[in-house]
Amino acid sequence: WLDTVFGAQRMTYPRLSLARSDINTASSMAKRLNRPIVAINFGVGENPMKRVGDEFERSLVRQLVSAGNTIILDRGAGEDETRRADAVIKHASESLSARVIEIDEGNLADLLSRDSIDGEIIVWSGRIGLLAALISESDLYIGYDSAGQHIAAALGIPLIDVFAGFSSPRMPERWQPTGTAEARVVVIDKTPEANTIADVFAQAQELLNSRRH
Repeated sequence: WLDTVFGAQRMTYPRLSLARSDINTASSMAKRLNRPIVAINFGVGENPMKRVGDEFERSLVRQLVSAGNTIILDRGAGEDETRRADAVIKHASESLSARVIEIDEGNLADLLSRDSIDGEIIVWSGRIGLLAALISESDLYIGYDSAGQHIAAALGIPLIDVFAGFSSPRMPERWQPTGTAEARVVVIDKTPEANTIADVFAQAQELLNSRRH
């Protein structure tokens, strides 16, 4: 609409300015992981209608880890998001014996003193500024319709936006993230959960493979 009114000649994308200290911290961590990084946030902004379900969250993380990726999982905010993140972590630990490393700003210095970080799931608990920096070092971002995918888009990180629980068919179009990297919107409208898992995982693999070439 603004382009039409003012006659813009080129697309203006959203941008995000990160603190230099957060950028340096995230970069140091990424160098120590030695595997493709997928940042995930299953937060829904206190709107449970945006979720697909427990099996989707657990299976997606399990399959991504099995495919050789490191997951940076944001624990989120509030009791419900924390509980759901813990369930995902427990499932991956029990089904895959995945190594889980819990990080916050209290133990970052110790973690970055190591030559490598030996874990398949890195669980972040903390402020959004450092989470955004970690997303900026990732190869892919996956999440529900919330703040995370817009952060990824503004940082130029490929993403998959799982869009469920919308009240109008126009919402996914109007609220989808926009950026310089590829942003895929998976619209969930009475789609079986198993089909959604397969679809999102296949698209994740495709986007990750394109980053490697």
